[in-house]
Amino acid sequence: MTYFHISHSMLIALSSIVIIFLLCYAILIYNHLIRLQNNVSKAWANIRVTLKQRHNELSKLIEATKPYAHYEPDLFKALVDARTHISKAQKSNSVTENGNSETISRKATKEFFLHAENYPDLKANTLYENIQKRTSELEIIIADRREFYNATINKYNIRIASIPDLLIAIPFGFHKKPVFEFTLPGTSPGGKRFAHPNSDARE
Repeated sequence: MTYFHISHSMLIALSSIVIIFLLCYAILIYNHLIRLQNNVSKAWANIRVTLKQRHNELSKLIEATKPYAHYEPDLFKALVDARTHISKAQKSNSVTENGNSETISRKATKEFFLHAENYPDLKANTLYENIQKRTSELEIIIADRREFYNATINKYNIRIASIPDLLIAIPFGFHKKPVFEFTLPGTSPGGKRFAHPNSDARE
């Protein structure tokens, strides 16, 4: 029977190779997590830009419709409250708070636009028409960017929760990040539309 003898120097060399390999692998994982984190930051920055633009349009809408505030005080107050929520959310830079403010803003503007149909002179106002059109465009852009952001977030969250990335994520402070969620008017938080109280249930 043949026995292989490993010298002390060879053992040290092999150990060094293994350590170097593991170190290089850890560096590759760390760099990949950094790239994912940067992608998340860029995606969120794009959303914030659009949210800021939407906030500006909401302020324009409030100013343009002030003469009608005494006709629809509750709806006008809802717009003002929505603007306040948006301002606070943007200052905090919280994904969750911005999602909540977007839900409030969409609900308020949709209800206001619907009731504005009762005021032909307001509908005929070019400034109001442009604000309404721009608001709708921004809502579509926000929805598209939310989809991309959430896909980026999910990829990041999966990686930091998976082995071996988890072994690097924990000591270097990579934490799970929330997705950007908001509820569309007329839908439940889960995304299903609310049924009309008088509607018949159907399978």
